[in-house]
Amino acid sequence: MLFLGGLCLMSFANTPDREIRVRHSEYEEGLPKFLPATSMGFDGQNRTFGAFLAVPVDGGQAVALLSRDPDSGCNVLWEALEDAGDGRRGVYADPCSEARYSFDGTALHAGATSNLHQLDASREVTGYVVNFEQIILGACQNGATEGCSPAGEAIRRPVPKGFLPDDFGD
Repeated sequence: MLFLGGLCLMSFANTPDREIRVRHSEYEEGLPKFLPATSMGFDGQNRTFGAFLAVPVDGGQAVALLSRDPDSGCNVLWEALEDAGDGRRGVYADPCSEARYSFDGTALHAGATSNLHQLDASREVTGYVVNFEQIILGACQNGATEGCSPAGEAIRRPVPKGFLPDDFGD
């Protein structure tokens, strides 16, 4: 009995796999798919952090975007009907601020310090794999120099095991 209790504790105490596999049948091109990562914690509104896998309809490069807004720390939500301002519909909207981001994570609002942070997403025969080992800081905006990637220089940061700290990505 003691052995079984220890085995259960070990399975819950270990960090889950640091990647999420998404089969082709589990997403729709042109519609971001939210991938919750409960081990990363949640925001002030108790929404679980994770990533959005965004596979474009035109066959372009898929992106995986960290769901946490780089400035407010809140989870962004996909708003499919909101106008992106470029003739397309759909934005990632931060419910804690006026922040808005395009399908590929590019900041659409004035005052943004960076685009959304990305995770590595690789295509496989059966779908995509999103890796949660590290993030690529979003491109700097509006003269920002910290917590973002300068033009032409992708800065990577390891994702800590467990809940994301408040200053993660800074």
